[in-house]
Amino acid sequence: MKIQLRFFASVRESLERSEETVELPEQVKTVGDVRQWLIARGDVWAEVLGEGRSLRMAYNQQMTNADTLIADGAEVAFFSSGDRRLSTWTLGRLRFQVLSVEIHS
Repeated sequence: MKIQLRFFASVRESLERSEETVELPEQVKTVGDVRQWLIARGDVWAEVLGEGRSLRMAYNQQMTNADTLIADGAEVAFFSSGDRRLSTWTLGRLRFQVLSVEIHS
């Protein structure tokens, strides 16, 4: 299965890339599996995406959790949940700017 990975804010800066197209092994079925597969690359990948990190994930431009099943051609994105630098980002020809954020528990 082939998917598009996108990285935003401090995750993008640490990995020194904003996107990557990857062919996943057959056993990778969920967003959480993608994260674990990337962590297994080691070095900076394990540091930036490791389980102890506060990380947000999106699946096809929708916020999601680790249990979300993925499909061929999907987009999976990662960014730090506490990163204040996530105020502006670009996706294709679209530019997004966060004007305010409310967190409810």
